[in-house]
Amino acid sequence: MSRLAIRRFVGTGWLVYVGLVCVAAPVPAQEVSLNWKLRPGEVFYLLTDTEARSDTTLKDQTVSQRMRVVMLYRYQVLEASPNGYVLEHTVEDVATDNRDLLGSIFAQMRGIKLKVHMDRSFKITKLEGHQELLKKIGADDPVAGKVLQEMVSEASLREQIQGEFNFLPDKPVKPGDQWERQFTIPAGPLGTFNLRQKLTYDGTETVEGKVLDRIRSTATATYTLPKAAGDLPVQVSKGEILEQDWKGTLWFDREAGRLARSELNSSYRLRVVLVLAAGKPADAEPTSTMEIKQETKYRSHVSSERPSMPKLEAK
Repeated sequence: MSRLAIRRFVGTGWLVYVGLVCVAAPVPAQEVSLNWKLRPGEVFYLLTDTEARSDTTLKDQTVSQRMRVVMLYRYQVLEASPNGYVLEHTVEDVATDNRDLLGSIFAQMRGIKLKVHMDRSFKITKLEGHQELLKKIGADDPVAGKVLQEMVSEASLREQIQGEFNFLPDKPVKPGDQWERQFTIPAGPLGTFNLRQKLTYDGTETVEGKVLDRIRSTATATYTLPKAAGDLPVQVSKGEILEQDWKGTLWFDREAGRLARSELNSSYRLRVVLVLAAGKPADAEPTSTMEIKQETKYRSHVSSERPSMPKLEAK
C-alpha cells in the first residue's frame, strides 16, 4: 500500500471517528431566561383553589376540620419602570364551603383593594390599603377580630403576594439548574414557619397545547414561636415540627411573561406547649400540649379573561 493510500485510509478512518464522536457527543442544553413581562395597563386574573384538612388534638380530644377556599384576584399593572412596578391587587370574589369563623375571614376579604409597590426583584417596598382591610376584618367581634387580623397581617400579605411573583431564577438556566428562595408563613397566634425553598428547572412541557417552562419546588421549614399573646388567654411557650413535606410545581409562560399555573401539596405535624397568659384564672390548668396535623392542596391558574367561580356547598 502506497503512502498516499495509507494517508487516505487513515484520513478516512479519522473522519469516520470524528463523525461518530460528533453524533454520540451530547448537545449542551441551551440556557433560557425566565422573566416577567408586566406592561402598564395590563390586567390578568389569578384563581387559587385551596383544600385544607387539619386535625387538632388537645387533652386526648381531636377536632377535625375540612375546608375548601377558592379566591379570585384581579391584577392591574399601574406602573412599570426600571425601578419596579406598581400593581392594583383586588379580591374579586371568594367561595368557600366553610361557614364558621375561619370561612368568614375569607368572605370578608371580598372587594378588598391593595396597591402593591415592588422593586425589580418583586420585593414589596410599600403596601397601601392594608389598614382599610384591618378595619373591615372582625369588626363585629374585637377578640376574634384580633386573631383574624393576625392572620391577614401586613407581613402575611406581603409574603403571599411576593410568593406569586419572585420564584424565578436571577440568571439564565438550563434543565437541572437549581436556585433557592426563603420566605415565611405567618400562622397567627401559633407562630411562624420559615421555609427554605429549592427550585429546579425541568425544561419545557406542553400543557393544554401550550409550551410552558416547568419548575419543581421542594422546601423544608423551621418553626418560630409567636410574640406575646396580648389579649389571648393562652400563649405558646414551646413548639417543634415533628413531620413535614412540601412539594410543588410551577408552570411559567415564557412567551406571555407570567405564571401560567401552579400546584403545591404540603403536610406537617406540629406540637406546641400552651401556657396561661399572665393575669388569667389561677385555677386553670397551667400547661397543656396541643398537636396539629395539617394537609393542604393548592392549585392556581392565571388568565387574561375573568374565569368563572365554582359553587361550593357548605359542609
